[in-house]
Amino acid sequence: MDFNVYRSDSDLNVPKNHDIIILHDRIARRREDRYIVNFAQCLETSGYQVTVVTSEVDEKNNCLDDIKLAGNIKIEKRVWWIPRHIFGFLKSTLTTYRGLCLALSLILKRPSSKPCVVLMDVDLIALFALKMLSRHKVFYIEQFRSLRNPEACYDHARLIPNLFEARWVKLADEVIVESPAFVDIFKRSFPTAVEPKVMIPLVDYGLWIEPGININRIIPDLSDKSVLFVALGKFRRNSNFKLVLDAFEDMMRMSDDAYFKQRAHLIIAGNCRVVDERKYYQMFVERLKRRWFAAQVTVLRQIPTIHTKTLLIEASVVLHTSRNDICSDYLLEAMSLGKPIVALNKGIASKILENRITGVLVEPQPHLLAAAMMKVASSPHIKNFLGEMAKDAFNHRYSFDSFARRIFNLIQRHVQPLEKIMARDVTEGKR
Repeated sequence: MDFNVYRSDSDLNVPKNHDIIILHDRIARRREDRYIVNFAQCLETSGYQVTVVTSEVDEKNNCLDDIKLAGNIKIEKRVWWIPRHIFGFLKSTLTTYRGLCLALSLILKRPSSKPCVVLMDVDLIALFALKMLSRHKVFYIEQFRSLRNPEACYDHARLIPNLFEARWVKLADEVIVESPAFVDIFKRSFPTAVEPKVMIPLVDYGLWIEPGININRIIPDLSDKSVLFVALGKFRRNSNFKLVLDAFEDMMRMSDDAYFKQRAHLIIAGNCRVVDERKYYQMFVERLKRRWFAAQVTVLRQIPTIHTKTLLIEASVVLHTSRNDICSDYLLEAMSLGKPIVALNKGIASKILENRITGVLVEPQPHLLAAAMMKVASSPHIKNFLGEMAKDAFNHRYSFDSFARRIFNLIQRHVQPLEKIMARDVTEGKR
């Protein structure tokens, strides 16, 4: 079955008499928790009965507007008695132990109806236990938590698994990763495992479906006729915000249109959550103050979801300058709103965007980026074309509906043979 061939909506919403169980260690407000919620919501929409089996639910942080679980999704807390650490020690050991106990609890305390598929992102020892002691179809979700937000390039990155992990991962019926950048890493780390499938996290759900607000509530002194260039990302060196400043300066110098130069305004926004990001933010602002065009640049250190959406709605051009970002949230958010994007031909942008179709890809040089920014901003025809193509690509490949169809088709590939076996057993039993 071709997983890029989506089922019709009538097929998607037909209820299925199958259960899906998701093994996940601790539900909180982390990125990996939201990714698991994506699967739960999409599978529930497809007609499955979904149960999330976890060791802990963070009650304080779980009731978030952007992580609302549908009422039909069940949450079962098991092995809650195993702590996450002991006075700050043994975190890795206890994580492995919790994963094993979650899998054993699923085997010993069997659900009323046999699940057609078990999705898990816990320790690989749980995969080994499930495949050795049961006949469940198991999908392993590899989130590469140890490689989050690196400063190094991903071109040659790899994990070095131990002997047991290298053998256990081969037992998975399917492997799912959240980014195209992770496919090559997984192949280098587990060369004998099954080919991983890419399921990019959703952006068009939760608070994102709410309308934007007046941008003057975010930037009070912003002119109504401003031409906005918006760059979003983390305040880290690999976000390449200095390149954005250099390109904006080159664009202002090369433009002969005084009215355009007066209206041009650059917005650089991100969230400062850790100490390194706060230090980089302060250093960046100090450098910006020495630029002659500093009055036409706004730097925001906190951007809630609604603020992000508002900035993108008002943007004339969205900029993405990270060379090795593996997360595609900002790109997809801009595509979902039909905004023209100018990005570096590096990292995730080169895998998500198609040059001159869904965005403009350039090499990491200020004058090239500046030329692309000015050309797109000054041409309504180019802006409309890039925006319409980006939105169409998002709806077809990265939206909630497409995510639901792809995971539905992936599961059906394994469920259909099981249905035939069960039907044959029933027929033989009647004889």
